[in-house]
Amino acid sequence: MHYAPNVDAAFHLIRDVFPVVRVEIPDAQLHIVGRDPTPELRAAQNVPGVTIIGFVEDVRPWLEGATVFASPIRFGAGIQNKVLEAMAMELPVVASTVAADGLRTNEGTMPPVDIADDPSQWLDSSSTTSGRAKIRPLRFRLIATSFAEIATGRTARN
Repeated sequence: MHYAPNVDAAFHLIRDVFPVVRVEIPDAQLHIVGRDPTPELRAAQNVPGVTIIGFVEDVRPWLEGATVFASPIRFGAGIQNKVLEAMAMELPVVASTVAADGLRTNEGTMPPVDIADDPSQWLDSSSTTSGRAKIRPLRFRLIATSFAEIATGRTARN
């Protein structure tokens, strides 16, 4: 978590996005998982509902226990492996435009994620709407498979 875009994203989530979510979902929990969180980020654990986990050997149990995966990266470039991991676990993903842009195919197809750049958009996302979060994984599985087929040029039958 020394990487500046990740630190900025964590603080953006804690300071700007999570308070908006907590207004609508008061018991919402935010777990920040990542290697070597900065001391400033560790101090953010004092925010109600926020837990700074730090390094984990295997992120899959954390993803399995989540309702939605957030990737609010605001600067940086490239493929966000953490988004791919969440998609592989069939977890609904809400991502910033920057986080999702590295996943665009050569044909311009966007990945099956909800885009949110403004804090108010995070709550409007179908992934964070509590009622839809329960039914979204099935729909998401179908979209993720379709995106994977487009991105690789292969289908399950190939």
